[in-house]
Amino acid sequence: MKRYFSKTLLALAIMGLALTPVLAAQPAHAANAVFDAVWQRTDLPVQQGLVSRSWVWGNQLTGDIYEPYAQGPNGTHLVRYYDKSRMEVNHPDTAPNTVSNGLLVVDMINGRIQVGDNQFQQSIPANTTIAGDTPGSNPLTPRYADLAPIMVGTSSRIGGDVIATYASNQIIGSDPSRAGQVTIAAYSTQTGHNIPSVFWSFMNASGTIWNGNAFVQGQIMDWLSALGYPITEPYWTIISVGGHDRAVMFQAFQRRILTYTPTNPGGFRVEMGNVGAQYFNWRYPNGIGGGQNCGTAALNVFGNVITHGGNLAGLLGCPTDAGLTGSNIVSAWESFQSGQMIWVRSQNDPNDKSIYVLYTDGTYQVYADTWSDGQPINGGLTPPAGLFEPVRGFGKVWREQAGVHDRLGLATATEVGGGGARQGFQFATMFYIGANDQVYALFYTNGDVHQPTGRWQQYNR
Repeated sequence: MKRYFSKTLLALAIMGLALTPVLAAQPAHAANAVFDAVWQRTDLPVQQGLVSRSWVWGNQLTGDIYEPYAQGPNGTHLVRYYDKSRMEVNHPDTAPNTVSNGLLVVDMINGRIQVGDNQFQQSIPANTTIAGDTPGSNPLTPRYADLAPIMVGTSSRIGGDVIATYASNQIIGSDPSRAGQVTIAAYSTQTGHNIPSVFWSFMNASGTIWNGNAFVQGQIMDWLSALGYPITEPYWTIISVGGHDRAVMFQAFQRRILTYTPTNPGGFRVEMGNVGAQYFNWRYPNGIGGGQNCGTAALNVFGNVITHGGNLAGLLGCPTDAGLTGSNIVSAWESFQSGQMIWVRSQNDPNDKSIYVLYTDGTYQVYADTWSDGQPINGGLTPPAGLFEPVRGFGKVWREQAGVHDRLGLATATEVGGGGARQGFQFATMFYIGANDQVYALFYTNGDVHQPTGRWQQYNR
């Protein structure tokens, strides 16, 4: 890092992820191992860095919990939430190893919660942006509540260009400049919607998967099980990612949202939206176990974000330490083509020194900052005008850690230092970075902020 910082290894108070079940305790269920196996098949190669592609499930958001389900044992079914979806076993007596995805997108658009094969609990449509930064997204980014008018089926347009646009004002427009970029490749007769080529290729792609014993080549997913049928046409819109507006094509399916960002690196141009996290936030606005009285207060710099963050308090849990702020802490920040790096350090702890790499797909990785005075400042690159090679600690991680350079791209500005704040919570650590005046929540993977590829969110202070 910069010479005006002394450098050390990060030590955070960590508590395991343990969420209170929705209902009374239920008997142990074999589905737990089945959930793990389904996740590992597609996402273990991603976690292990064997492939450069986007997540199918993403990181685990909750433990295994029971939710109401009329046809399940004791009127419940076992579920587990991930960033991208929810796994569930609905009929363990007749299909004990059958894991399905809930129709979460349909629920959020229609404002109802499925609690049985044909039973629903009335709610309100989700006023949640389909992708990007929340809160603080571009005001034109569609919300789930905005998608109902475009669920009406249409005729096949195979071979046609995707130039239609859609925004939160529910106005369908067109962008002729998109002609020739993406064409329609398939048509769903079941729902009457067209599927663009980039999504169709993603849905049918083969690659490295885990078969329970070894990494092998195979079809990555059964798209009908994972996505369901399309329920809207594909549209271009503007989505804010990491504080920057981007042109993104999206399409809603029964179970997932797919996005296509042409400026992303190749394996990450098509991504699953964070439907599981969005649905969880919508269904449990106070979080599971949220609303509890905490013995320690959140720092003021985080309190305002938590107060206006909807269910954020429930997702964070209670503070686990008093936090560091003011003269006790310093920070650094740098923006990249496809993400950011942050560094936060206690002035009083010689063993507090880590670098957080935040990717635009919503995941993060943590690395020890091993750079020290006397080591090379950079790798001697000459980037194109307007782009930069990161230096010192950021640069060493960027050059030496597998996959970081390829996923982040070049820096879009030089590193900036400043003040900061940090506080641990039950399920996340929050950071305030004075250099860009932003607040970050880094959510734990299986209870540990140092687990690779955790989930992060950015907020305006």
